[in-house]
This record gives sequence, structure tokens and C-alpha cells, in this order.
Amino acid sequence: MTAKRNGKNRLHKVKYSGGSYNVTKSWLLTELEVVEVLDRYTFATTFGNAHQWQVIDGNAKDEFITTMLKLTKKKPPRLVNVDARLMKASNYDLFAEAQSESVDPAGGPPAAAPRSAPAPAAPVVDLVNIDDLLKDLNWRSSNSAAAVERKLQQDLTQLESDNIHALIESTQRTQLIGAQIDKAVQQLDVMAAWIATYSSTLQAIAPQVQYIQDQNRAAQTQARNQGRLKATLEAFLSSLGVPPDLEDLLRHEPLDQTTVAAVEHAAQALLAAQHTQLDPDLQYMSVVREQTAHLRGLTFDFAQRLASHVLSSLAAECEATRGDRGRLARCRALLRPGDTTDRELAIAPYRGLALWLKQAEPKQYQELVGGYVGCIGPLVRAEIKEMMDAIRSTLRDAASGAAGGGPATPGGGGGGVGDVDSSTPDYLFTAPLSMAATVAGTVSAGLSKAGSKATLATIGRKEKGGKGSSSGNPATDTPKQDFGSAFSVALINLVPAIQREQHFVVGFFHLYPNPPAFDARSPKPNPKRWRDALPAYPIANGAIDLVKDIVGAEYEGLAADLGTLVDMGVVRDGGAALVMLNVVEKQMAFVRSAIPTRGGGDDSPGGSSASAANSGPGSDPANTFLFGVLLGLQARLRTAWLKVLDQQARAIQESKLAKKKQGVLPFVRTCPRFIEHMCDAVEAPLDGARIMLESALEQILKIVVQSIEVLPVVDDEVLILENTLFLFAELRSGPAPAIAALEEPLQRLTAMRSKHLEDFIAYLMRKGLGKFYEFIVGLETLLGSQTPEEVAYHQAYSKAAAKKAVASMPPKEMIKAIEYMHKKIGKTLSDPGVVEQVWATTQYELQRMHDRAMHVLVEVYRGDVEVEFSANEVRTACASL
Repeated sequence: MTAKRNGKNRLHKVKYSGGSYNVTKSWLLTELEVVEVLDRYTFATTFGNAHQWQVIDGNAKDEFITTMLKLTKKKPPRLVNVDARLMKASNYDLFAEAQSESVDPAGGPPAAAPRSAPAPAAPVVDLVNIDDLLKDLNWRSSNSAAAVERKLQQDLTQLESDNIHALIESTQRTQLIGAQIDKAVQQLDVMAAWIATYSSTLQAIAPQVQYIQDQNRAAQTQARNQGRLKATLEAFLSSLGVPPDLEDLLRHEPLDQTTVAAVEHAAQALLAAQHTQLDPDLQYMSVVREQTAHLRGLTFDFAQRLASHVLSSLAAECEATRGDRGRLARCRALLRPGDTTDRELAIAPYRGLALWLKQAEPKQYQELVGGYVGCIGPLVRAEIKEMMDAIRSTLRDAASGAAGGGPATPGGGGGGVGDVDSSTPDYLFTAPLSMAATVAGTVSAGLSKAGSKATLATIGRKEKGGKGSSSGNPATDTPKQDFGSAFSVALINLVPAIQREQHFVVGFFHLYPNPPAFDARSPKPNPKRWRDALPAYPIANGAIDLVKDIVGAEYEGLAADLGTLVDMGVVRDGGAALVMLNVVEKQMAFVRSAIPTRGGGDDSPGGSSASAANSGPGSDPANTFLFGVLLGLQARLRTAWLKVLDQQARAIQESKLAKKKQGVLPFVRTCPRFIEHMCDAVEAPLDGARIMLESALEQILKIVVQSIEVLPVVDDEVLILENTLFLFAELRSGPAPAIAALEEPLQRLTAMRSKHLEDFIAYLMRKGLGKFYEFIVGLETLLGSQTPEEVAYHQAYSKAAAKKAVASMPPKEMIKAIEYMHKKIGKTLSDPGVVEQVWATTQYELQRMHDRAMHVLVEVYRGDVEVEFSANEVRTACASL
């Protein structure tokens, strides 16, 4: 807008372009006809045609209209919906416009319209402006025109008092003011008449207005209540159901791995709707009953569809596994169950939905568990059967080899005790042939029957690469496995496989402690992480029996098969009992060490609650199927080993009573082999097996040593010597000296060996060296209690007697004596090793005899008597034999 001194004020419409504003159209403000406010940010002007303007700031609009009204005071426009504050701020002449439109030419008040005809409506602008004016005067508080008049008069009086001095200064101005006052009085009279008419009209319609206001307030209250009721009902009904799109997804969406996340979201909404807590009074509403029945039907349908899909996916994967023709052959060759990763990953994505099934439809959940066992059980049992047959075949192969390479006996694969060979391993004690009939009955009750020292040499060895893991391919490590190594490899591979299956069952079916609520479940973990390491889940206390039943049903008959193998191995080789016991106890320790320290990974609770849960029975491995199987094997093998040990002791006692005794006795020859074999076979034993092994070795060695000690000395002194020397030499070169439990019987054996060897060497010396030996020994005896001079005074040990004794053993006679003693040793003793030991000791004593003779002769006879043979001649004579 632009203001000119000539009064030609204009309104310009401009356009911003090129960095400046350019006028596109202009209007004279004297041509402005109407100003209408449309809302807070929009108003319209009429210059012949209507133009609508919009601002972004309501205050800017008010400032613009106020300025425009100030510039149009000479010819004010008609105002519509303009705030009275703006008109007051612009000194807009309300009264002139009201007079021109509401007062007749005679100056009287407006005539009342007849009641028969409706009164013409007053202009909108006047009603609005007067209403705003009256609002400023606060006329509603008094509801009287007189009060308004008094207010106006007070305002005028104030004006007069403010401008009295200015009015008095000039008569002309005073007259002008008087004229203006007269004009104001006339206007006030007109307004008073109008207000009186307006007041009477208001009083007439006041009851109707009051009624309308009451009805309006009631209607507003009712609308608000109905809106709240509608919102409450909508929320209530929505909480009882699931959205249509989610319901359609639950009914028709394919349950493949790409849609599992969306299906889980829909299942969460369904479970949340089922768990909605209702007031007991609402449960009898028909809509609640209908919606609840609908939810039950939807839940049942989806549960059936989910269980069917999971079982069909598992069955397809199992069928593919069953179709692998090389699977069973690999199980037989490697003695290892097949890989379970593919079938685990086939159903692992549905693990979260299995939790939903457990919490929403327990019956379908039980059917899913039963279907899982029905799919996995036959597959697992077929693999176990191949492994058991492979282990049994080692017994048939050993029986064929023991029979000279001929074919195995018919029915060798049946696993019975009579299907194996009956030859005795060389490291086990046996009764004499004459007593075979006496001990035949007890042999079948627990005595080992066949095998060799190398049969179980590899059993129980801890494999490289960690506890419970195979060091390589058992089928390619050796050309052919024996029973011991086959049983060991099979058990070492079987235990982790059963443990993995148990962890998968607990994790997939959410049988760990404190599983989360499905509707509050955290994001689903990636199931492919199970390919590398399946989490070790503890078992909830209430699910111990269920897990045991599931795994037991899958591996049905495993305990009986392993028990049969144990019996066959013990019948074949009694020492296998302790060796297999060591393997079993190592696997039991492995199972104990695998107790999880936390809950079920991503979905299970952590922290103190999980730790508290793990302290219950569910974290005890003794409550699992696998530990129960191992515990049964442990008890069975301990009993078998005690029977074998008892039979070995009886075999030694019966061998001792044999009438014909010559050379190294059979039980003495077997004892070192027994100790060495058991120490080699039971490698790195745990405390339980180690204690049983050391106790057994101590018991056997004590019996053997005692059996030697009780031989009649008069008749069997050489027999005692030969057996003592043989047993001592064999034990010293083996592992026996390192075993603390054998220290006491080894000391007894050492003392007995020294005594009998000394006696035998003395006997040889006396027989071979004759008077020379007796003379030298006599001198040594006397020197122990008398001085050399006193010894020389004895007639039997005089110098002449000494020269005679020395002369009796010239070098030639010494050589003959040495040859005699060598022949005597060879004829008396039968074992080459014992002969070698005794001959070596004899050579040492012969050389020592020369030194002893030289020493005592010099000491007693002061060099007058000397030995005729030299030490070199003794060594040469001994070396020549």
C-alpha cells in the first residue's frame, strides 16, 4: 500500500523477480467496497471483483487490515467478520455506517416489523461489529442498556476532562466540539433506541437460547460419551482378535524359511489375543464367546498346519538321508553315527514357532514331539546297528585268526558267548590242563577266553584333538581294527552324537529352564549357528523325564546292544573289562564336564535366574539317558572285572598245586605279561580305573610272590631261585617299579632273589673251588673276631696250610672249576634268561673271589703266601665259555 498527500492511496500487487519486486496490478483504496476476514490467515477484498489474500502470520494480517482501514477513513468499506479491536485501532466510524443503514430520514428509531411478516435481517457487518462493540462494553454482566449508556457517558466525561483545556482555548473549536457533542448525543439516542430494541429481542428469545444451549451441551456430552464408548469397544474387540491380514497369513501363508519371521509376528498377535485378561462379567457376552471360539479354531488350525509342515520337512530330510546309499557303509567303516546337521537345519527355523506351539496348543506340541521321535528313531537305530555289527565282526575276525586263518564258526554274528574262540591270551593266567574240567564252569562266568597282548593295546587311549573327539578316520588309521579299538572308537563317537541330539531336542522343543513367553520373545537367532557348535542347554527340572524318554526312544535298545558287546569282549578277553571300564569312565567324565553354565543361549534367561536354574536336578548329567547308559556299562564292567580278577587268582592257586614243577612256572611267566599288558592297555586311567588297576596288580603280584615263597625249599630251592630271578628281571624291565602299590611285593621279591642267588652262588663256589674256597672263607670268618696274628697261630690256618690250599688251585684247576660251574648252571636252570643272570653273577663272584683271597692272604701272612692264578686269567676263562 502507498499513501499520497492528495488522498489517492493505492493497493499494489507485486511479484518478486530478479532480486526486486515489480508491480503487476494496482487498485485505488477509495474503490474498496468490502473487507471480509475468512479465517486466521486468510481475508478477501472487493474492488469490483473479489480477491483473496493469504498470509503466514496472523498478526501480519491484523496489522495489514488495520493500516488499510486507516487509509480508507474518508470512504470506509463494508466490513465482514472483522475483529472490533482492528476497527477500534483504525478509528473506524461504526456509528456513521449504522446510522446510514439503520435510521430513517426523520431521525426516529427504526420501525418495528409487523409480527405477521418476518423482519428483514440486519446487515451482517453491522450485527457483527455491534456485537463486538457490546462485548467490549461487557454488557452481558448487567444485561441493561442503561449500564451501557452510563459506561459511554463515563467515557465521554473522561474525554471531556482530558480535553477541556483544549476546548476552551478557541471559541470556534468549542463550537465545533459542541456540534460534535450534539451529534454524539443524537447518535447515542439512536443507539439507546437500538439497544432497547435489541434488549427486548434478547429478552424474548432468552428462554429459547437457554434451551438451545442446554440441548447443545447435552448433545456434546452424549457425543463425547459415545465416542469414548466406541473407542473402548473397538479396542476391546481388537484385543480379542487378530487383524484380518495376520489371520489370512496364519491360514494361507506358506510356511517356508523365508516367511518364518512374518508368521512368528502373526502368531505373537494370536497368542496375545488368547492371553487377553477379561473381567469375569464380560466373559458371558455373546460377542466375547464368539470371538473366543473363533480364536480357538484359528489356533487349532494353525497348530495343525505348523506341526504337519515341520514333520513333513523333517520326514523329507530323513528320507533324503535314508536314500544315501553310502551312509550305512560309512557308519560301519568309521564307527560313527551319520551327520545330523542337515536335518537339524531343516527344522531349526521353526524353533520359535515350536515355543508358540508349546504355549498355545500343548496337545499338538506333544504330537510334534512324538512325530519327531518317529522320524529320527529308525534312522538312528539303523546307524547304531551297523556300528554294533562292525564291532562284532572284529570278534569273528579274531576268532578266525586264532583258528589259523580259517573261516569263522557258524553263527558268529549272533553276538552270543559261544560264538567266539576259546583260546587263552598269553597274558592271562590259566590252570593246568589236568584241572581244565574243574575250572571250565567258572571260565564262562567271567574269565577272558581269547585274544592276544596287542588285542586291546589301543583301547582307552585318549585321542588327539581333544576330549571326546576323534583324532582321524578310524577306518584309514589302521588296516583292520580289533575289538578293543573298535569299541573305544565307537563309544567315543557315539557319546558326543547322543549329547548333540539331546541338546537339539532341549533347544528346539524349549525344555530348558525358564523359557521366555512367546509374545515377549526376543528376535529369532540365526539357526545356522548350530552348524558349527550347538549350544549346550540345561534341562528344566520338570522336563527331565520327557527329555530322557525322547532320547531313550530314539536310541532304543542301545544299552542292551552295548551290554551284549561288553559281555562278548569280556568272554573273549577278560582284561578288556578294565580297559573298557576306563573308556566308559572317561566318557562319563566328558559328559560331566559338559554341564552348561548358563541357560539356552539367545532365548533362555541369563543372569542369576539361569544360574539358580542350573543348580537343580536338570543340570545334573546323572539325570540324562546317556549318563544312565554309561552308568549301567560302568557297573557291568566293574562286576565283570572283579569276576575276572577272582578267576585269575584261582588259576594261580591251582597252578601252584600242580605235581610236576620244572623251570619257570606258568603263572610266574604270565605275571609280568599281565602287568605290562594291563598298564599298556589302560592308558591314562582316571582315578576310578587307576585304583582298580593298581589294586588288581598288587593282588596278583602278592599271590604270585607268595606262591613262590611257599614252595618247599628242600626239594625246590633251584625252582624258587629260577622263578624268583625270572620274575624279578621281567618286572624290573617293565612298568612295575613305577607303580607305588607294587612296592611292598617287589621288596619281598628282591629280598627272596638276593637270598637264594647268594646261596646258589656259594654252593657253586664250594663245589667248584673246593678247599681253596673253604680256606678263604674260613680266614674271612676268623678275621671278623681275631687279629691277623691270632689267626695265623691256628694250626688249620698256619702258613703251611695256607700254601697247601693255594697250591690246590693253580690256574689250570681254576679254569676247570669255572667250566664246571658254567655247565652246572646250564644243567640246573632251564630258562636262558635266568642262566644268563646267574652266570653273570657267578663271573662277578669269581673275580671277587680272587680279590678276596689276595686281600686276606696279605693281611694274615704278610706276603709270604700268594694266589697262583691272576684276575686276568679268571676273566679270560669266563669269556671263553
